[in-house]
Amino acid sequence: MTGIAAATGGSVGVEEVRLVGPFRGDPAAAARVPWTTPAWMWLVPFGASLTVYLASSAALVGLRHPLRWLGGVAVAVTLVVVLVVNIGEHSPLNEHLGRLAEALVGGRFGLDFALTGGVASLSEDVDIPGPGSVDMWRGLPSAGAWAAALAVWMGAALLALALALRRHWER
Repeated sequence: MTGIAAATGGSVGVEEVRLVGPFRGDPAAAARVPWTTPAWMWLVPFGASLTVYLASSAALVGLRHPLRWLGGVAVAVTLVVVLVVNIGEHSPLNEHLGRLAEALVGGRFGLDFALTGGVASLSEDVDIPGPGSVDMWRGLPSAGAWAAALAVWMGAALLALALALRRHWER
């Protein structure tokens, strides 16, 4: 990859200036921070794929009928989404489910931090006057936040796999 980048005059990773500030704030008042892809971000896909592999292996080994469970979960999620859409945007159920999803996906130890290093949780498109939008960052991804979230989710996947394997031990 480095050889191809050198041959084409490009670079490996992203080199840009990122706007860092509150999502609801004025993009003109945001800090402009130069950003290059740090070396630890190249490990993120490996940690993500290993975590997903461990979790899916735990499901397939531990469940007696994994396809039935998958279908049941898909139907349940669909029904909850239909209920939330029809019940209204500001209902208590919608607010509680939104907080739960935010904690599981975008929280300090959220799945987004484990699988992407926090790229989706830390950035948001903000409209600017006139046509277009800019990408605002609440903070920049850090190796510590990624490693902590990865440890939590990979630990949970390993525990689930250990429990799934325990079911098959001879007595």
